Amino acid sequence: MEIHHLIRFQAAHAAWALGELLRHAGTLPVERLEEDLGIGPGSLRETIAHTIECMFFFADNFGGRAYAEPADFREGSRSLAGLAGLLARADESLRSAMLGACERGLGERVVWPNAEGGTMPAAAAISQVFDHSTLHRAQCVNILKRLGVRPVPDLDPMSFLAMGMPW
Repeated sequence: MEIHHLIRFQAAHAAWALGELLRHAGTLPVERLEEDLGIGPGSLRETIAHTIECMFFFADNFGGRAYAEPADFREGSRSLAGLAGLLARADESLRSAMLGACERGLGERVVWPNAEGGTMPAAAAISQVFDHSTLHRAQCVNILKRLGVRPVPDLDPMSFLAMGMPW
C-alpha cells in the first residue's frame, strides 16, 4: 500500500465524521452548543471549530506555507452552517496539500512551525493530523452525550465504510 491511499481514506473518514458531529449537533438548541463542559478546547461548537481550523493549519504546513487563518473563519465558525462550509474547504485544502506533498515526494520532514526546530518527521506529521482530529471528535461525542443527544454518532472507520462513503 502506498501512503497516499492511507491519507485519502483517513482524510475522507475525518471529514465525514466531523460532518456527522455537525449533523448531530444540529439537534440541539443553539445555546446548548455554547456550553463549556470542561472537555476539549471549549464548547461543542468551539471544539468542532478548533478541529476545522487545525485542518487549515495542517494544510498550510504540508503545503510549505506559513499558516494564515482564513479571512472568514471567525465569522463562519459562529454557526453550524458556517462550520459546515468551512469544513468542506478545510477538507479540500488538507487533502490537496497532503496528496500534493506525496506527489512531490514527501521528504523525511515537514515544515511544522510550532515543533522544535520548525519541522517534524513526515510520519509524525501525518499521525498528528489524524490523531488530532480523532482526539477532538471523541471529545465531541462525549460532549454530545453529556448534552443528552441520543443516539450519539458512531464515527468508527468501519461505520464509514458500511455507509458506502467515497474516499
